[in-house]
Amino acid sequence: MSFHNDKGITLLPLILMVVVFGALIGVGTGVIKQRVQKKQHLMAAETMTSAMQSIISWSIENGALPIWGDNTPDADIDEFCEIVKKTDDPWHQGFVYIYAGELTPGTGGGICGKTGTGISAAGTSNIAFVIVSPGQDRTVTSTPGASGVYAGTMTLSLADITSVVTLEQLRNTMGCFSSTRGRLSLLNTDLPDACAGQVYEATLFAEGGVPAGTSPFYTWTHTISATWITGITPLDTHLTFQGTPVSIGTETFDVTVTDADGNMFVRRFALDVISCGTGPDPVSQWDFDEGGGPVVRDGAGSNDGTLNGDVSWSSDTPDGTGTSLSFDGNGDSVSVPDHDSIRLTDELTLSAWVKESVSHRYAKIISRRLGRYFYFLGVDNGRPYGGIGDGTVYEVTGKSLLMSRDLWNHLTFAYNDTQDTMYMHFAGTERPSTVPQNLPPTPGIDVSIGADSQGASNFFIGTIDSIAVYDAALSSTAIRQLYESHTHPDRVAAYDFNGDADDASGSGHDGSISGAVWVPDRSGNPNGALTFDGNDYVLVGDHADLRFDQRLTITAWIKESTHRSYAKLLSRRSGSYFYFLGVDNGRPYGGIGNGSNFTVTRKSIDMPLDQWHFIAFVYDSPGNSMHIYYDGILDETAVSTSLPVMAGVDLSIGADAQGSGNFFEGLIDGVAIYDQALTVEEIRESY
Repeated sequence: MSFHNDKGITLLPLILMVVVFGALIGVGTGVIKQRVQKKQHLMAAETMTSAMQSIISWSIENGALPIWGDNTPDADIDEFCEIVKKTDDPWHQGFVYIYAGELTPGTGGGICGKTGTGISAAGTSNIAFVIVSPGQDRTVTSTPGASGVYAGTMTLSLADITSVVTLEQLRNTMGCFSSTRGRLSLLNTDLPDACAGQVYEATLFAEGGVPAGTSPFYTWTHTISATWITGITPLDTHLTFQGTPVSIGTETFDVTVTDADGNMFVRRFALDVISCGTGPDPVSQWDFDEGGGPVVRDGAGSNDGTLNGDVSWSSDTPDGTGTSLSFDGNGDSVSVPDHDSIRLTDELTLSAWVKESVSHRYAKIISRRLGRYFYFLGVDNGRPYGGIGDGTVYEVTGKSLLMSRDLWNHLTFAYNDTQDTMYMHFAGTERPSTVPQNLPPTPGIDVSIGADSQGASNFFIGTIDSIAVYDAALSSTAIRQLYESHTHPDRVAAYDFNGDADDASGSGHDGSISGAVWVPDRSGNPNGALTFDGNDYVLVGDHADLRFDQRLTITAWIKESTHRSYAKLLSRRSGSYFYFLGVDNGRPYGGIGNGSNFTVTRKSIDMPLDQWHFIAFVYDSPGNSMHIYYDGILDETAVSTSLPVMAGVDLSIGADAQGSGNFFEGLIDGVAIYDQALTVEEIRESY
């Protein structure tokens, strides 16, 4: 029997066809659903892998894991969101980021100095961090189920998608080849520009890994082919090259440094040879030399600023002339009304001299911001950085070297849209970053000095001087000229030990040698250094120039042959009155004493024997601080006591208490004494 409609079509086959097609659609829908789910799982895995790689890359640069903040889409708030651009899974749920607190910034030793963590899961111990995606059910069933620091045993659910990175994996990726010296790397990320027709010299510095027992401590190879580079010399931990370029252009080459265990680090450099002129003029420049009143004048344009809050005038400046502005961090700022000249787009440079008295997160020196639109120069926990945002997407530079607190530092941030780059320039180093977005000319936004978001947040605490804004990305040479336009400290006394113990500063504070013997210096020059066998010293007669009470810096190149307790490199002591730079069982330190109280810095990194190292001790009474530097890097800081003027006390090199004890055993060269507290930049210049 069959059924017909009024048109005469047979209905039974049609019904069967509908049933069959319905079944096929059901099967097809299930297959499609499975494929979609599989694709979503693959997308989740890829996104998590990208997040994991971003975290590891950030850790390599910073020596620590990024922290989780309040998960707002503001690069100034949350380090995790700052570096992991895509923090949601394909189901639009946020990733859970769980990490070991021992590996976060400020815990000391860095990741390379750690051997374990407090996180374990599924039989795996010493976990560094875990990323969890809730998966298709949009619910985290692993424990803990929230982002943040964790210690204990995790429960990882099969319903979630997880990515686990152990401390060992992280250390191997970072290249932690030495528990005491950290990973092998090159400190330089870029090279200063060379000027056509002018003598050029640059130095590349290596650190970490396993240095050799004798100089040079690393093996250097390179692909430099430029014929104008005539002198290439490996010296201990660095490689120096020099020459005079004839024409402009770019020289690209690779440099490889290898340690004693065969670990290698390679970096490609692009050395630009440019025609050096005076450089572009700033569109705005505030030198703060008014000395009083509520207005700061723009010396380059018409963008005058108005003081807000309790901003005060100060006579403390980088070169000792004019005035500066002091900010207390409690609502202080300078506001500069919006103007077409500061709506910067394709290129920009921001430079400033700053003296930070209290370090905290995300402090801004100069900023033009409205929401996600911004350009700024700032300091994050003592580390200079900068950034731009186009209103939707934003980028910030990697944090730079640690700044000297209570001392003047020159900072520069530059952005170049054509080259898709921005970089932070500080202490002779550049931290470049890739920045794909541009900067639109957004009107209606004031510039803030000493604060962010038009004077509403992220206040700076300290003193600021000589801010300049350029509508061009300055070259490293032009930035160097800005820094060198201010005066630099002269040595009060200096001992190069080139065949004698005469004062190389010209001040006449010559020394007399007792027992120390001449040996080649770190460059191999004969009679260029002195070796001390444990009872030798150099004595310098008392003089008013050496009676410091406010500021002091001592620097020296040393090569210790035997670890001793409380060995002194340079000391001026009478009983409990003293200042010194020394080495205690292989760890550099410094200190001062005023007769009733004394303060010494914490011991620095453990120095390997029979290797040349540059160490420095900085004392700053007005800043109430002391610093120890190791191979040009700020290593330890301490709060100091006062230092009284000491008359009738000779200065000793290689011993303590006018040559009577705490003798040093090893080589000493290049000793210098300053009556100023040198900054990080100046220390690195000396290094």
